[in-house]
Amino acid sequence: EDERMLKKALNNINQYVEQVVDGYYDEEGNIRDDALQDDQTMTGLFLEAAKEEGKKYDRKFLRDMIINVLIAGRDTTGSALTSCVEYLVQHPEWQDKLAEEAKTCFGGNTQEALTFDDIEGKSPVAEAVFLEALRLNPSVPGNEKIAVKDVTFPSGATATKGTYIHWATMAT
Repeated sequence: EDERMLKKALNNINQYVEQVVDGYYDEEGNIRDDALQDDQTMTGLFLEAAKEEGKKYDRKFLRDMIINVLIAGRDTTGSALTSCVEYLVQHPEWQDKLAEEAKTCFGGNTQEALTFDDIEGKSPVAEAVFLEALRLNPSVPGNEKIAVKDVTFPSGATATKGTYIHWATMAT
């Protein structure tokens, strides 16, 4: 039963991603210019930058990139929302502020789905709560890179090629 559910879920993901990829390529396998016009999605911006740099990516590369971002986004979004709920439980006064903001900004409308344009810039309390939860408990608490060339940072610190560079985003 679990394997059948997994297979169905993977099939759904693959069908969705293939539809997205299909929208960018013509029959010859070239990226369609009209597909990139006014496309502000991560995929569209990535392909536009690649085109400007003279790079070409095949369908498999694009498909794998989209799936990677979907998986990463699912994990980090889940982590961020969990942290936000945890802090709201610990500070119920902010629950009341959020409820009041929702009533004021959106009129208590629970029947129609809101779009990003409906809420963008209109929920300063919700944005502050979410950003504070991320500050206190970032979804990606640290990262590391390897310097591919000698580099001098704005602070004056230097790293030679091959140096591992680690940093933490966790609030102290």
